[in-house]
Amino acid sequence: MEAGQPNAPAYFPPVGRAHPAELERQARVWVENPLLHQVLEAMEGFVLLINRQHQILIANVPFLKAAHVEEVLDLRGLRLGEVLGCIHVAEGSDGCGTSPACAQCGVAQAVSCVKQKGFRVTYEALLSCRQGHRWEAMELRVHASPFPEAGSDEILMVCQDISAEKRREVLESVFFHDVLNSLGGLRGWVNVLNAGLGDLSRAKSKLDLLSAQVIEEVRSQRLLTQAERGELALKSAELETAGLLRDCAALVQEHPAAKQKTISVLPTPEGLRCLADPDLLRRVLVNMTLNALEASPAGATVTLGVQVSAGMIHFQVHNSGCIPLDIQGRLFQRSFSTKATRGRGLGTYSMKLFGETYLGGRVSFHSTPEEGTTFELALPFPHEHPVGD
Repeated sequence: MEAGQPNAPAYFPPVGRAHPAELERQARVWVENPLLHQVLEAMEGFVLLINRQHQILIANVPFLKAAHVEEVLDLRGLRLGEVLGCIHVAEGSDGCGTSPACAQCGVAQAVSCVKQKGFRVTYEALLSCRQGHRWEAMELRVHASPFPEAGSDEILMVCQDISAEKRREVLESVFFHDVLNSLGGLRGWVNVLNAGLGDLSRAKSKLDLLSAQVIEEVRSQRLLTQAERGELALKSAELETAGLLRDCAALVQEHPAAKQKTISVLPTPEGLRCLADPDLLRRVLVNMTLNALEASPAGATVTLGVQVSAGMIHFQVHNSGCIPLDIQGRLFQRSFSTKATRGRGLGTYSMKLFGETYLGGRVSFHSTPEEGTTFELALPFPHEHPVGD
């Protein structure tokens, strides 16, 4: 089901919450258990014990530090996604674990599997989280098992941060793949020139285009790495939106994804301007446009436009296709991709990282078979009178 759809079924049905007095009783049993304290101290990563309602009873010090709290009492009764700031928590009828997007969540799958089968399981969880104004991706390897005590309904969870590992996988499968493709094209045209074959002017044009693509891919990866490390320095400028959209359309016009497709820029309000880092804003809009082009068949049209409402400027990129429902809830995760959309997982992830964490806007999408797919970046007006000089 579509993420956020009110009548969509949860991955597992809501199980309610333990009464505060019962929650305290459950926690006290385990707080006084010396075996569990040994387990907490001996295991690496985030270690927590949850009850049958998936609420946290106790947790180890690394998890408390990651949650920016000093006492487990500050977390008791919450669920994992609620502590980490998962963006899908508010979509569920009972918080973490009950939204439609939880169907694809490794945390929810691990808990459900342990409850059904009663033995230890391991899943990978790719989370999209928001802490304050900062949006970030989090990748965890989740080990879940019934706690080895007679008659226990609790589940022991050990979560290891595998973000660095997944980042390397993305680098190898996407970035190196794209760079090698461009370098292969360069080598091919150099061979054409060395053999004295083909049109010299066309070969020079192709070499110029391919070399520019390699440089852009390296710059994009460096920019993304700096953004993830919090090392990105912003430079703000006032930009005229009509020209900005035309520039973005021109940048992707020669991309292979644009072949046999039309890029249309809708008329914008005269004099409409926005205030943002020019490079980051262009990259977000270009990624949105490439995403739309790659999802469109030959002969299709991708449309770029701007709408103004409620003190916000809404940049929008539309195509007629519909994103499959099982992908919608995972679209902005850094490590998620499909064979049909190779590399676009990284593109949609960077939209979210640049657009929200650095530009201070909100990146979203709406996708249905009837209306197609629209990606949107909403930014605040730069000043009181956004239209006109």
